[in-house]
Amino acid sequence: MRTADLIAGYGKSTAVEDINLTIYKNRVTALMGPSGSGKSTIVRCMNRIHEMGESKPWQNGAVYFEDQNIYDSAVNPVLLRRRIGMVFQRAWPFPTLSIAENVVAGIEMGVDQPKMNKADLAFVTEKYLSLDGRVSDRVPRL
Repeated sequence: MRTADLIAGYGKSTAVEDINLTIYKNRVTALMGPSGSGKSTIVRCMNRIHEMGESKPWQNGAVYFEDQNIYDSAVNPVLLRRRIGMVFQRAWPFPTLSIAENVVAGIEMGVDQPKMNKADLAFVTEKYLSLDGRVSDRVPRL
């Protein structure tokens, strides 16, 4: 994966400018810098989550994954995000899904794995939400 002259921001503000970065397969890469320096913006651009922001996000330049610009109109961002995942510092649930649906969303959208039936999904939901007493009593049974 690589970026080419990536520029991104929010509204009228530029967060990162002229980013040319290569992420090598099977290697560890770290983005380091002070708070507010644009690290998260770069990573969010790499799987097109940046464009989903509520504060008028924008980007120019290119991000290539397997030699294809991920911002090309032929690229389906949902399918792309199945292959380029993110782990967030704080939970970021899908706003249109229930708590239970958010728990199993990763399983249901998984790549190269068999689909689970409703009973198995209910078991997984119960198992993981029972670990968190704050929500387990509010979760409808599937």
